Amino acid sequence: MKKPITLLTFLLFINFLFAQSKKNVKENEIKSITEMVMAIEGGKEINYKDSYTVFDKNGNMVEEIFYNPDGTVKKRHTMKYDKLTGKNKMEEVEYEGKEGLTVSKKHIWAYNLDNDKTQELTYDGNGKLLKKEIYVYSNKGLKVEKKIFDGNNVLL
Repeated sequence: MKKPITLLTFLLFINFLFAQSKKNVKENEIKSITEMVMAIEGGKEINYKDSYTVFDKNGNMVEEIFYNPDGTVKKRHTMKYDKLTGKNKMEEVEYEGKEGLTVSKKHIWAYNLDNDKTQELTYDGNGKLLKKEIYVYSNKGLKVEKKIFDGNNVLL
């Protein structure tokens, strides 16, 4: 009877952690979260790490790793934020693969002085531009235009 109670406690704890807002992550100085899975296969209990998430001092997610049941890494994302405010995501790199991780996509963002997103670039794993998005704002700070271009700089 102890196992169901332990499992229930663990699941409630995981739910509590993932229900945390960025503000709560920062206030509680949470540096990382590890999510474990407990499953029954063939009548045997198996446990393995499902994911691992790292946060910076501002509560931003800076790394997220997903694991296969055998412990190998399935996917990994890394994020970088601007140094001035620590709020605006500047870069995200997605890694995946079966024979070691390779870059599958890279996103780069740019912002104006009012911290409004002005550009988003998406590249494939070889560094080829896949998509470019441009945002234009009025003098009142309202988004008035969004242009999306393909990898050949053709307006869609």
